[in-house]
Amino acid sequence: IEGALKEFSGGKTYFGGETLGFLDIAFIPLTGWFYTYETLGKFKIPLEDKCPCLKAWMKACMEKDSIKRLLPHPEKILKEYAIEFRKKYVRD
Repeated sequence: IEGALKEFSGGKTYFGGETLGFLDIAFIPLTGWFYTYETLGKFKIPLEDKCPCLKAWMKACMEKDSIKRLLPHPEKILKEYAIEFRKKYVRD
């Protein structure tokens, strides 16, 4: 996503430039799962080092009231969705 964000945004905040658009809305829900991937996978996504544009984009998107109201908090995704799914469907 980092490369696409750089290419499509032209160095601006969102994929389409200065305003939140379709690609932002399509991709931002995926980032809510990053915490779950890191926690269950026991690794760290290197946003600071490898994906600074992605990190800044995530922050800008999550500051939008419309996004905050609709997306669950990453910890809620882990606790209420991922862990319950794992208990129900994954065998060790």
